[in-house]
Amino acid sequence: MFNYSYLKQIKKINNGSIPIEVIANFNRAGDIKPEYIRITNDDYSVDTYKVQRIYQRNHKYGMEYFDCELSINNISDRVRVYFDVSEHRFYI
Repeated sequence: MFNYSYLKQIKKINNGSIPIEVIANFNRAGDIKPEYIRITNDDYSVDTYKVQRIYQRNHKYGMEYFDCELSINNISDRVRVYFDVSEHRFYI
C-alpha cells in the first residue's frame, strides 16, 4: 500500500528541496518530459507515480518546473516537479 499522506506532506512544503527519482523522456531539442516519479517515504518504502499530464512547464533561475498530475492506484493529484539544470537533478 502506498503512502498517499506522505505525498500530501511533500506538497505542503513544495519548495523544490526534496530530491526524487524520475524517469523522463528527452526529445531532439533537449526538452524534458517526466514520465514516472519515485518518492522514498520516511519509512524508506518507495512509491512510484505515473505522470498523467503536464499542465504547465516553465524555466526560471536555472530551474525548470513542471506542474504535473500524478496518478497511483486510481488516485490523482497535482504537484510541482523541479529540474535543476546545472545539477541534472529532480526535486519536489
